[in-house]
Amino acid sequence: FAAFASTWRKISETFIEQYLKGLLGFEEQRTMRIMEVFSTFGRKLEVGPAKSIAAQYLQAYESSWQAYDDVRPCLASCRHSVIGVLSNGQGNQQRRKLEKTGLLSSFRHFFFVVDLGAAKPDPDIFKRALLTLDCSPKEAVYVGDNLKIDIEPACGLGIYGVYIDRTAPKIHRQNHMASIPS
Repeated sequence: FAAFASTWRKISETFIEQYLKGLLGFEEQRTMRIMEVFSTFGRKLEVGPAKSIAAQYLQAYESSWQAYDDVRPCLASCRHSVIGVLSNGQGNQQRRKLEKTGLLSSFRHFFFVVDLGAAKPDPDIFKRALLTLDCSPKEAVYVGDNLKIDIEPACGLGIYGVYIDRTAPKIHRQNHMASIPS
């Protein structure tokens, strides 16, 4: 399973990057990912069967959506702040995910790659969100789960970046000693 998961992640990154650059449509990149993964493991798939498998995958993926236990308390503590979603994901799917997990009403603003014509890590997508929110980089916090795509571009603009790595051991990282609770 580990070899498959690793292959899936690498191939997904390649095709999602092509989608974000506008070289492939969303459904097209999903189908091509399936075809490439099967090819890597020695099985050639035609487009029709690959689309069928992609649909089955999507159904299983969407049925597994759930919020992590710490998300609701975090959002509740930020309820007096302006909270938005900035995502490279497909807008309709991201909204469905937030609705299914009961988090949709926590957000007032949504920024999606299709709407903005740019994708993370392009700094313009962050700048447009800040402009829409009438917020300076120093007033903003960006939470993401990808250092290269989320955190580095945000921090490069002066936004405070919070990196969430759910796969890492439970450690607490700070960038300066004053942040360590006494």
